Amino acid sequence: MQPWPEFTSWPHLVNWHIQLHPGFAVQDLYKLMYQGVLGAEHLLTDFEGARAGLQAEWLSLAKAMDDPIVEPVSIDHSIVRLNLRPCKILEWSLEKIWQIFYLSATTQSAKHADFVTMWQSFIPYALSDLNMATIKSFDHEMGIKQYPPCHHSQTYHLENKPAYRVVSGRIIYDAIQEMER
Repeated sequence: MQPWPEFTSWPHLVNWHIQLHPGFAVQDLYKLMYQGVLGAEHLLTDFEGARAGLQAEWLSLAKAMDDPIVEPVSIDHSIVRLNLRPCKILEWSLEKIWQIFYLSATTQSAKHADFVTMWQSFIPYALSDLNMATIKSFDHEMGIKQYPPCHHSQTYHLENKPAYRVVSGRIIYDAIQEMER
């Protein structure tokens, strides 16, 4: 199960996401890289809120196969987005999705400094789809805030209606294989 190419670099992965998701902006680039390095570690502070949020989102979603089930957010596919709408079509249980998310969030080992280093090293290689001045301005703003997690841009949200959880690639692939048996 791998409907995407092998990624050789962050620009390659980012270009893939730009093609997949209309309305991709600098904020979405930052979020993609944040997730690709840190996974869902920022949700570790409020698991009950995260569980309630997942349940509310799950109940509000229509079944649809508009998105791939899994989208890599790291070059090596170690961290992925598990899209919820296809999971509803496939009749995955909410409890199974929660277990995958919880186990994934508790096994992340990257440090915030790893993300900041990756983000700052990527800025000089910004893609033509994104304006360098906008990226530098966004970087300055996020730097003042000490590079926190962020939401998708409004345009991305309106165009894509994202509904996913960031999970470990290994854990989700094992779960998918188990479900296919």
